[in-house]
Amino acid sequence: MLCQIFQQRLTDLLDHITQDQKLLKEFEEALTVEDNPRTLRRYQQEIKRQKESIKNYTQEYTELKQQLTCISTPQIQVVGNQLQIIEN
Repeated sequence: MLCQIFQQRLTDLLDHITQDQKLLKEFEEALTVEDNPRTLRRYQQEIKRQKESIKNYTQEYTELKQQLTCISTPQIQVVGNQLQIIEN
């Protein structure tokens, strides 16, 4: 049971990272075409916020992965590989 909870949390973290990276990309793209200084500043703040969120989720993912003892190594590697693909 505990193993399933950890596995679900890893999956959720991976989803959060994916969503935050998509948002980050959208803000970065919007930043390149915007010319209003206030809007530019808001986009820059959102970009900073998204990067921090990605960093926090990635850190939690890494810490949880290290704590897991009930999930086999191949399963951890699959989730880790997915995270690496998303980060690239």
